[in-house]
Amino acid sequence: MTLASDLDYVRGINSWRSGIQMYGDWYHATLNNNYLGTYTFSSLEAYEAGTPILYTRSLGDPTLDFFHARIGAYIQDDIRIHKGFTLSPGVRYSYQTRVDDAAAFEPRIGMTWAPWKSGKTTLRASGGIFHG
Repeated sequence: MTLASDLDYVRGINSWRSGIQMYGDWYHATLNNNYLGTYTFSSLEAYEAGTPILYTRSLGDPTLDFFHARIGAYIQDDIRIHKGFTLSPGVRYSYQTRVDDAAAFEPRIGMTWAPWKSGKTTLRASGGIFHG
């Protein structure tokens, strides 16, 4: 399940953008391998004699069933300082189930510069904190 939405608002030299992204996944698996057990023998003679050195067996409920959600919300402003230069500060907040990190704020900043009046060449640089 995926839901995403953006909202843009332009006024003067500011172009505000905000949005939200939500992802949800349901996981279900049944891992019932080795439920009857495995015998390990030290040699062919031990196998023929029926004397194993090790017996292993998987026990417990083999079913894995859970829901995992990821949510992100952000806001940024593209500030047009002058015709060829734009500054873009912003911040994002990320949350996901099964990860204990309530302080997942991720600041970002970027800039776009067109050094010549023709605008045919544009240089961009950006950086920030990102979580994976």
